[in-house]
Amino acid sequence: MATANLARHGVIEIAQPTQVTVATGPDTARTAVFVLEAAVDDDGPDDTIWMGPFTMQNPLVKPVVGQRLLVGPSQVGIADLSGFALARVIRTDRSGGDGTVSFGPGAEVPEVPPDPEPEPPEPPDGEPPEYDFTSDWSTATGADHDALYDTNQAHPWSDAHNGSSHQLLTVVSAEGLGFPEGMENVLSVKYNGEDSAEMRALNVWPEPQVDEEINVRLYYRLDVPGVGFSSPNASHHPIEPIYGTCPYVWEFKVGPGNGSNQDQDLGIIPDDEWCIDLCTPVSFWRSPRLKKRVPYQLRFALKRVSATAMQITALELWSAEGAFLFGPDAFVCPNTGRTFASEMGQSWPFQLADCLRSLTVGQNGATSWNLTPEQGGTYVGGVAVSRQAMPGNYVVGERAA
Repeated sequence: MATANLARHGVIEIAQPTQVTVATGPDTARTAVFVLEAAVDDDGPDDTIWMGPFTMQNPLVKPVVGQRLLVGPSQVGIADLSGFALARVIRTDRSGGDGTVSFGPGAEVPEVPPDPEPEPPEPPDGEPPEYDFTSDWSTATGADHDALYDTNQAHPWSDAHNGSSHQLLTVVSAEGLGFPEGMENVLSVKYNGEDSAEMRALNVWPEPQVDEEINVRLYYRLDVPGVGFSSPNASHHPIEPIYGTCPYVWEFKVGPGNGSNQDQDLGIIPDDEWCIDLCTPVSFWRSPRLKKRVPYQLRFALKRVSATAMQITALELWSAEGAFLFGPDAFVCPNTGRTFASEMGQSWPFQLADCLRSLTVGQNGATSWNLTPEQGGTYVGGVAVSRQAMPGNYVVGERAA
């Protein structure tokens, strides 16, 4: 019996009908997704698949090249795949444990070398870079104009959008929330159904020239209960350039687990965990699971490569304390199994240069979350943007020129 660990993905050669079993790990349920890559012959309608009741597949489906097959935890899938030469296993669960996929006779599982330990980026030398925009909301606490816009900064926020009868945006003390020492205040963002609430920095820094990068660092903490989606979904993209104007040029979607709903690509996300997706015009890449009620640093860089095209040249998650956690090799596209590290040289089009000189943070009214302001929210702090280099850890008093 050949087995493959769910922490890996590779090519499985299928020469005859075989049986597939997904075992559960000690901590959480597992799922496995396969993509049929190449047909060696067409031997008619006898190629059928039966995958069981929880696999999101209809019984007796004729497989085709490119079809995604999902096997749920502890399910047994009987697959007559003799007409196919290759089936690629997509890594769908990255939370550790010993979940495995087992194949009966007829499937050959090649050796897959272990992933190398990620190496943290080199720390920046010398002084911090020159900033084009910063906000640590140190002006004041509260919900008035000066507090929200952080007017003590050289370049305050340009708009505070509160699309609700409730006040969803408030600057609060960071004490006890786990943010870096010296960060006195953070932005508190509450939810009320599908009402939106965002801080917007629109066209605040100069338009980047070709080969120039925009480097962004911010701190983000998610404090919401489990909701109707167990993974990031299209309606909730709380970190983006300009809402409604730059769809999918670049944005980050966020989704909490709910401890029960089955997600096709990630299985069950426990209620105390969440994920963040990087989204571009062509696809999305999902982070490993993160813990709720813990702040993280998100760092990313946007590089203009032509008049109408850009690349994402950096993607990193750090702890609030300043420890490197993971980079682009840990963000995986559930649809293809490819990491974002393999896409770093790809260029994506944009229509407006404003999409490279604006930043929106907060929340844009997540569909079906059905939360009230009393049920938690998110916190954002320590925002910094630089055209010179990637901002490092938050430093008290950092200011744009």
